[in-house]
Amino acid sequence: DINHAMLAEGRDKLIDTGTPLPVAQCDAEALPFPDRSFDVVSIGFGLRNVTHKENALAEMRRILVPGGVALVLEFSKVAAPLAPVYDWYSFNVLPKLGRLVAGDEASYRYLAESIRMHPDQETLKAMMERAGFDAVEYHNLTAGVVALHIWALHVVGQNNPTGLDIKTANDSVPMAPHAVAKDMFGLGVFAIFALAMLTVAV
Repeated sequence: DINHAMLAEGRDKLIDTGTPLPVAQCDAEALPFPDRSFDVVSIGFGLRNVTHKENALAEMRRILVPGGVALVLEFSKVAAPLAPVYDWYSFNVLPKLGRLVAGDEASYRYLAESIRMHPDQETLKAMMERAGFDAVEYHNLTAGVVALHIWALHVVGQNNPTGLDIKTANDSVPMAPHAVAKDMFGLGVFAIFALAMLTVAV
């Protein structure tokens, strides 16, 4: 992360759990690591805060070993039927919850705004492929509130160095029944909560 305060907070939590992993303060657009240095590169809920996303994606590709895995977890574009309710919740309820729970309404309003500015699923997929991640797959979670983009193109004849059970990007990767059930459960919880908020508003 480029933010020292956030790194320090994360490092302290790792130490508290007995897993003191190394941390590095650096810019995602100019990573200070040699080419082909890592088996797995991931970013979770951070790419939308990067100014030049194409540069960050190119850097992720550069430092991956052949046969490595790239994972991008980020807020994305919700399914169209839910968009009006999701927008209402994001701009009317979420900031107020931020003020009540964290005493910070502005940060949660920024969260809602930054999500709308972030590329949708297909756009991010295309951006990753332009950065060198050919044949990217993505999976929507909770009806597209969040999406996981995956690149795991293993070199022919080479063992997967990561040990992760991820199919190659050229393979079909259908969602398992339990994953579908989990997604539907999350969607149901969101829908119930949204209806409750609408009832209160009325």
